[in-house]
Amino acid sequence: MTRTQTVVRPRVAAALAVALLLLTTVLTFGVAGRVDAAPAAQLPVGSWVLESNPAITLDVAPDGHVSGSGGLNRYATTMVVNADGTVDFAPFMTTLMGGPNDVMAAEHAFLMFLEGVVQADVAGATLTLTTGDGVSQVFVAA
Repeated sequence: MTRTQTVVRPRVAAALAVALLLLTTVLTFGVAGRVDAAPAAQLPVGSWVLESNPAITLDVAPDGHVSGSGGLNRYATTMVVNADGTVDFAPFMTTLMGGPNDVMAAEHAFLMFLEGVVQADVAGATLTLTTGDGVSQVFVAA
């Protein structure tokens, strides 16, 4: 073993020890900071029926998967409720069945409404969804 190898190994060991200490400190304080953070708003988990049109349903699973009936077709998406209470939906998937014009128009209007929803508020057995334009629709627990 040469003198250079003997000197390098303690330096490498010291550098690794310092790096490990820094990593441990960052992880410890990072976790502590997250524990004190405000909890995220809750998903409106459950089965809901649109008060003004009971043919339209909304089912929200605990993992954020959303599905339901638009009155004629089935739809599915995922929902995230952010810490500030705002709502984000992933792109929707729908079946493509045809039907009476009035039913298809109501379904289309509902799905367009749902795409614009930014707020979800639960009060007892009532879920109110509100768009960025301030338009609200009320659902009742199924």
